[in-house]
Amino acid sequence: MPILDRDLIERIWEQVLQRSDEEISDLIRRPSRVLFDAAMSGNVEFLALLLCKYPDLLWEVNEKKQSVFHVAVMHRHVRVFNLIYNIGAIKD
Repeated sequence: MPILDRDLIERIWEQVLQRSDEEISDLIRRPSRVLFDAAMSGNVEFLALLLCKYPDLLWEVNEKKQSVFHVAVMHRHVRVFNLIYNIGAIKD
């Protein structure tokens, strides 16, 4: 991910983190399900930024009751799977 994009994402995420947990969950689920779209497409860098700043996102589920972990495995994104696995181990 280019540095400029990463800086922009980090700034946006800092603003998002100032909201309540409920508002953050709503932002992630609607309208584009950002977290799950990133897992589906294998965007490890973006997921790393989100999950490192807000690890509780690991427990979010989509409309099919699938976690980010499920989505990464279904789409065979090993790097996403490893990222989630490692963050989960650290969190535990």
